Amino acid sequence: MKRQSVKQFRQSRKRVAGLIHHHITVVARDDVQKFLAQDGRKKLDVGQLYAVEKQLRKQKAGPALRQTMRVWQSQPVMTRLHRAMELVRRKTLPQGLLGQAIDYTLKRWTALNQFITDGILEIDNNLIENSIRPSALGKRNWMFIGHPEAGERSAVIYSLLGSCRRLGINPFDYLKDLFTRLPAAKITQIKQFTPAMWVRARTGASQPAQQNLP
Repeated sequence: MKRQSVKQFRQSRKRVAGLIHHHITVVARDDVQKFLAQDGRKKLDVGQLYAVEKQLRKQKAGPALRQTMRVWQSQPVMTRLHRAMELVRRKTLPQGLLGQAIDYTLKRWTALNQFITDGILEIDNNLIENSIRPSALGKRNWMFIGHPEAGERSAVIYSLLGSCRRLGINPFDYLKDLFTRLPAAKITQIKQFTPAMWVRARTGASQPAQQNLP
């Protein structure tokens, strides 16, 4: 990954508290490890955090178990990471890339630790990044769509297809049924045609099952 300033990092990413999103892990990690080695301290293994998450996914753990395991196994790693950054921060220039990266992370440390105490949260936002990748890759192709109204209509269709993918619905089956029944539907029935309501009506489930995106 090409190194970039913290200002550029803020502009290119939303402020989501996730480990992958923090500059310290993608730019300054090697520098932090180098400082720790020079100081005679044991290196940090951030991979331990993801080993815990891998085990939890394998067990199909719920929020309660995720919280318990993270407090037990992940919290000590995060505590060591915080101490290491404070140690390195005292030995680096505040205006340097490493100093800025550490300051950026330490200011958001409370938010960064939310996944420890809330088992519903993921450790990072990789699922979101993967789900919006098609949109990010297609932006250049869709730049000249012809007319603002065409862009709005395309966005509606794209949103519907994205919802179908998230819910595990065959888009062809959904759109075929939608375009067949929608012209005769009343305005009060429109909500029945959203992908979530559509799949719920066919499965009889109280909540549609969401599909984990690759």
